[in-house]
Amino acid sequence: MTENKIIIPIWKKSNLTVEEAAAYCGIEMDATLLPKVKVEVVVSKIPVEKVIETAKKTLYTGHIGDGKIFVYDVAQVVKVRTGEEGIEALQDVE
Repeated sequence: MTENKIIIPIWKKSNLTVEEAAAYCGIEMDATLLPKVKVEVVVSKIPVEKVIETAKKTLYTGHIGDGKIFVYDVAQVVKVRTGEEGIEALQDVE
């Protein structure tokens, strides 16, 4: 892991209390930054709960950085190459 120095500008942390601002204002701090990977998955035929449970079991280490799972609705999907829309656009049968 790479250790990096970061400076926290006070104007970008508007929710700081006066005491926190005094502690952080313009002071260099050591921070260990963890590498991050973003994975996006769209499911149409597999139950979402099954995907979540599988991801939780697979990704769990018990340490900081195991990740977060966000679930939200996808209003529309369009495959640009073919113009297919909806569930058909998610199929990769050639």
